[in-house]
Amino acid sequence: MSGIDLRSEWLAQLDRITVASGRKSEAAILGFVPWVESLAQQGLKIDGIDFELSSRPVLKQIYMSMPATIEEARRSTIVLMKSAQMGASVLSFLYALWIAIAWEPLVIGMFLPDQATALDISQRRFLRLIRAVPDLHRRLTTRTLPDGSIINVGEQNVLTRILGESHFLFGWTSSETVTESRAMDAEIVDEVQQISLEQLDRIYERMSASRLRLRFMLSTANMPEADIAKWWSLGSMKSWYSLCTACGAESDLSQHFPSCVTLNTGQIEEAPLDYVYCCPKCSAWIRDPANPGRFVAARPDAHIDSFHISQIVSSTITARDMIEAWNRAITGDQRKSFWNRKLGLPYIDPKQVPLDMAACMASAEEGERLGLQWQASNAAGDVYMGVDQHAAWCAVVIKKRLPDNRQAIIHCEAIFDTNSDPFARVDELMEQYRVSIATVEQLPNANDARRFCARWSGRAYMVSAYTGASADMLTWGDAASRSDRKTAEDDRSRYTVGVQQYRMMQTSLMRIKNRHCLFPSAVLEQTVLDDGEWKRVNIIRDMVFRDYCATGLVVEQDDETRKPKPKVVKLRGIDPHFSFATMLADVGFTRVHGASQFIIPDSGQKGERPKSDTPLGEKVTRNMPGFPVHVANMMDQGYRPGTCSGCVNYKADINYCNLRMFTTEATAVSCELFDPK
Repeated sequence: MSGIDLRSEWLAQLDRITVASGRKSEAAILGFVPWVESLAQQGLKIDGIDFELSSRPVLKQIYMSMPATIEEARRSTIVLMKSAQMGASVLSFLYALWIAIAWEPLVIGMFLPDQATALDISQRRFLRLIRAVPDLHRRLTTRTLPDGSIINVGEQNVLTRILGESHFLFGWTSSETVTESRAMDAEIVDEVQQISLEQLDRIYERMSASRLRLRFMLSTANMPEADIAKWWSLGSMKSWYSLCTACGAESDLSQHFPSCVTLNTGQIEEAPLDYVYCCPKCSAWIRDPANPGRFVAARPDAHIDSFHISQIVSSTITARDMIEAWNRAITGDQRKSFWNRKLGLPYIDPKQVPLDMAACMASAEEGERLGLQWQASNAAGDVYMGVDQHAAWCAVVIKKRLPDNRQAIIHCEAIFDTNSDPFARVDELMEQYRVSIATVEQLPNANDARRFCARWSGRAYMVSAYTGASADMLTWGDAASRSDRKTAEDDRSRYTVGVQQYRMMQTSLMRIKNRHCLFPSAVLEQTVLDDGEWKRVNIIRDMVFRDYCATGLVVEQDDETRKPKPKVVKLRGIDPHFSFATMLADVGFTRVHGASQFIIPDSGQKGERPKSDTPLGEKVTRNMPGFPVHVANMMDQGYRPGTCSGCVNYKADINYCNLRMFTTEATAVSCELFDPK
């Protein structure tokens, strides 16, 4: 018994006895917030600093909103979309500890995106919090045996910690094995912005047999209508409204930034001579955005309880801190970082979304003007097909080369797996349209894709990998290198292709935006399977154009390498299968016509030679009379306002363009993507 605090051991035994007899534990009797405050009185520290809630009125409101009984918590989901360093992770730790004691026995999954983060959270933050409270630490490190003796079991495994009768399992969603075969009652999911919807669904299934099924998700914001922002929009959408004591108006200041910040040079009495927050309605000084104020729900009847908080209500971040950070946010990456980490709001630079519905419709209108038609078959050849897979269906896009070397999409189709073989229909399309080259996404049905490529040997290629920014845009498996030729023919994956996803997707979407890839019209109907029901829809507007508008092209700085990292992002919670199918059709087009066809000329006109309408075009026409005028015009389209040195994407220290990912010079003539500083 030496070294064991008798009161703590008595409480631990009392908890076990009361759980067995159906009575509430001391933690359950107190309630969550009073229990947390009692820990603070016992010396609770967070990262070595004394913990108290009184200076965090906004966060305390969320503490008070957490489910207080098993009945309230059953099948509930709580979502917290936040800015950085707001104390949300500590809230998740304390709530997990409280339910572990109050409602034991429970199995609680603590999920992070990757292994390194999960290990760090368990060892450095979670364990450090427990060590700060003697009662919690003794509950973790001691056990009472059936004969009444007490043994010391230590702090246990870093990924599995047992507290009384409850278990904490630390895991990471990027591992399929870690998230399987572990039954759970509750889940705390941190950094949701790095976790896919499929991964969230997978770990949620770990609670299918539980009596509780409580989920708490928290994260800084990321993209609009994706990640944590999507979950927040599905819930009550509670935002903090600060009260103006002068006029009585309530405002969510994060929605009025930066106009809600004013530099006081003496015009606002009593306010400090510095940047201050002001009421958006009457311009009066708001002394403290966090108090008085309250959460206001946009959807109060929603089943999911969702909250948003920004650094505007932080006790450690001033209005000056916020406005100076905003003034430093010049590039698209910096603006996104500010929006996500300071305001706690989702953001994407409009320039990072190549297509909107207007651009898609313009491509269809141009196709109708030229008299293009949707085709039920094709006899002329020079046709290319892209197939993107999903678990139970395939998205197919078929395009052909026009006489002027532009493209026309002649067929789009969603093939549903009604006969357990979606590629049977893809085989039919190969014959029906006399497809020259088909390119197929490898996953998730890799074996079906391989068999399809084997049946159409030399005409069908499977995407073997999506390569990084430094790789060639396309790497064909049958273009044998010297090292490949040393490999036996049967061991080579000949009919595969590696695709640099960002550059290839950029090429495909810009072709549509610039009307170099046209649609016969914006109407093509098909019967599709939607939520278990067959429905007749306009597949072009409702699926194809929707997917195009949900595809973003983002270049972010890699936190580890400090280099630009381009990636294709999925927006609005949509997996844009038709965007990828269109890109894959372009892979086949490039196989035949090469990258030189990316600058696409018109077919030429009969009669008098047209005159150039640009200065460069006139010069080329004078000196090179045989050079096509339309190509010369494309080389100088009037969007050359300066040089690379004047563009926000130019990195002067390394002479590098962040957006197009190649080396350039400060004096180089700017391109069509020029974004002035």
